[in-house]
Parts: sequence; C-alpha cells; structure tokens
Amino acid sequence: MQIPTYTNPELTIMRKIVLPFVFLFAWLSSFCQDFPAPTFMDCMQTANNVNLMVWQAPEGGSPSHYNIYHYGDYDGLHILLDSTTDTCYSFELPLFAWCMAYGVSAVYSNPDGESDTLWCYLGIPSGWLLPEQVDFETLFYRSLVESVAVGDFSWSVTESTSFSPDHSAAFIPEAINYRSSLRTPIIWVMPYQSMKLSFAYKVPQHLGSSDTLRLYHGGNYGPWTQIGETYHSTDEWQLATFTFDPGVGGRFSFTATAGGGAGVFIDDIVIEDISTGIAENKNLHHELRISPNPARDHFSIQIPDNLVGTGSQVFLQVYDLHGRLHYSQRQNLENNRLQVNTAHWPEGLYMLRLVIDGAAPMRAKVMVVR
Repeated sequence: MQIPTYTNPELTIMRKIVLPFVFLFAWLSSFCQDFPAPTFMDCMQTANNVNLMVWQAPEGGSPSHYNIYHYGDYDGLHILLDSTTDTCYSFELPLFAWCMAYGVSAVYSNPDGESDTLWCYLGIPSGWLLPEQVDFETLFYRSLVESVAVGDFSWSVTESTSFSPDHSAAFIPEAINYRSSLRTPIIWVMPYQSMKLSFAYKVPQHLGSSDTLRLYHGGNYGPWTQIGETYHSTDEWQLATFTFDPGVGGRFSFTATAGGGAGVFIDDIVIEDISTGIAENKNLHHELRISPNPARDHFSIQIPDNLVGTGSQVFLQVYDLHGRLHYSQRQNLENNRLQVNTAHWPEGLYMLRLVIDGAAPMRAKVMVVR
C-alpha cells in the first residue's frame, strides 16, 4: 500500500527563498573575511632626506607581513613600493615630490586576504608666484610631482640631453602605453597679473616610433583640459609658449605616454608675468627673508643691503588666495627690516608684493597658522 505524501506549499516556497541566502552567506564568510588594518600611522622626516613611516599592528589580527604603497598626485595610480614584516619603514622621497602619499596594509594567510590601506601624506609647502623657473639644475624641481596613470614612476633628471645648460626632465618608460604626468603646484596669480608659460621639449623617435607629450591646464584638483597640440616625433628641441587672461592661474600637467620612442624631455619651464611690461628679476623674491614662516602673531621681512638705500620708501601689499587686498603698508625703511602684525589675520597662505622706491616689484609668500 502506497502511503500518500503531503507537501506544504508555503514550506516549499520558504525553502526556495532561504537556500540562496544560506549559500550567499557561506560565500561571503569564505571570501570576504574581516582583515583588520594597521592603526595610528605617522610619517616623519629624518636626516638626509630620509623619511620614516611608523604604525601599530592591527587590533585583533596577526598579519604575515605589510605592503607599502605610494602615489604622487591625488589621482595617481597606487603602486606597491615594498613589503616588510616590521611596523616601520624608511624611504627616500622621489625626485619630484612636493606632495606624496604613502600607505600600509596588513596581509594575512589562512585565509588569504589584505586589509584596507591606511594612508599618510607628506607635502613640501609649495605654491608658485610669478615669476618662477624650473631649469632642472637645482633642487627646485622638487616642487613638481609625478602622477602615474599607467605603469610605474618613469620621470627622472638626466644629464644625457638638455636644452640649457646641463640637465632636463626625462620620461623613460619600461613599456609601451606607460603614462605619467609631471605636474606643477598651484600657481597663484593676482587679478592684475597675466601669466605666460613657456617650456622646451624634445620627443625623439626610435625605429620610426615616437612617444607623445601633452600639456594640460587645470585647477588644484582638476578638471584637466589639454592646451596646445600633441607633441611627438621632434628630434630637435622646440619651444612652446602660452599666454593667459589676467587673473588666470592654476596648475599644469606635462603628460607623457610611451609609444615606443626614445623618451620625452622637457626643460626650462618658465612662468612669467607679462601684465606690467617691466622685466622682473626672477630671483628677487628669493632674496627676501621672511621670518618666522609660518607665522603666528607677526613676521618680519629682511631686505638685502644692495636693494635699499638710506631713507628708502617701501610699499607692501598683502593679498589672500582669492586675489583680494588684505593689508597694505607704506613707510620709510629702517635697518632694512619691515615688521608686520598678523595677530588677527585668518589662517592661510598670503602673497606679498613689495615695491622699494618705485622699482620693479618683489614677491614672496607667508603662511599664517593658529
């Protein structure tokens, strides 16, 4: 005699609903483990341009080792730099590093996995005033930063070719399609200033193939817009020049892409003010000694003896980063020093414009902190 069976339709439906969730939970448990990340990381600069990362081991985790990552600009590719079993790591800043980010993650085994990356940021206070020049002969090229889009860090300073006199920046990639940018910090331009950019470039061919160079202009964090043409297949040095409307500043990105050529070379990046028609000595503002800088309640401006005479009259103007006149002072100079009270100034970066006896302006910058 066959015993009839009874099937509950509601129970069958519930099983069909619950079983997928059971399998999904099992999959998540197997492949999406909780991998604790390192904590309390700090980055500090030591002697001889060596920097140190220090962090604490993850709470509730025992990693097999740590991965060290780095990138240059904010949108740069995160690249594995090294691995270590210690909770500290020392490294040298790259050649182009006015801002760099370094990160550490914890790597686990049984089960295998990697935690989120904990980041720290190193920055050399930087911002360009008109006029500026990067000739790759001095360490001022550290005020540039490399941002990698594809591949690895590829820009260097080379003696093998130059526009003038001995060195240039060279993009020498390891593989075709590598792409990386050499970028300026933000360039502060006052409303009355008109900026001119010029640079020399050379993109030689190799066996009929050429790399490419593109110039982009943008704000502090983009968006980037290409200006000018795409440069390629130029075996001799060429000079590119661009002028901008009054008050237009921002950043520039020299973006090179590997196409099988002999590299990309740039030299003598010059940022000028063409609004006044007065030739300014680009080194003058470097001779102004601002101390303390950063400043809290005050700062002083020390002017070299060769720039002033007895009873010289000095006119100082201070602008904020929006181009607004924040402070002005006119007085006869005594002891080659000018004192400025900043006790009630908002925190931030300020641009100084100093005129002595009606001569060409000198410029500098000061940071006010609280």
